[in-house]
Amino acid sequence: HPWSGQASVQISDDQKSLDVTLSFTKLGGVASAARLYLGMPATVGGAIANLCGNTKPACPTTADGTVTVSLGLNDVLAVPAQGIAAADMAALVSAIQNGAVYINVITSTRANGEIRGQVSRGGGKGKGKGNGNGKGNGNGKQGADD
Repeated sequence: HPWSGQASVQISDDQKSLDVTLSFTKLGGVASAARLYLGMPATVGGAIANLCGNTKPACPTTADGTVTVSLGLNDVLAVPAQGIAAADMAALVSAIQNGAVYINVITSTRANGEIRGQVSRGGGKGKGKGNGNGKGNGNGKQGADD
């Protein structure tokens, strides 16, 4: 199937909110919900936040659509089996930073999800941690040259 999706997750400076933009194309079914889930690649985890559907506004009903949502403390769902309490944004942020969150889009034809993608750390805007690592690598190389 030719479906695809892309997402951006922006963590606020105070780490108390997330701005999420999810776009998908060529879905076979109508999106009924999209959520953040706690889980590493190839594993299944609990839903930790709704992006559309459920407690959030309805998902786009077209095969191609975009969802933009801001998530705050009250949007973080409890996942007791994985040790996450309701409103524990710090745990969600930590899971995102450690590659342990994925997005799943549930549709009318695929109740377990039609498209899924792992959230991974990108370049980021402003003061990203990548700069620190780059500097560290540079210092290491300089030391080796001496």
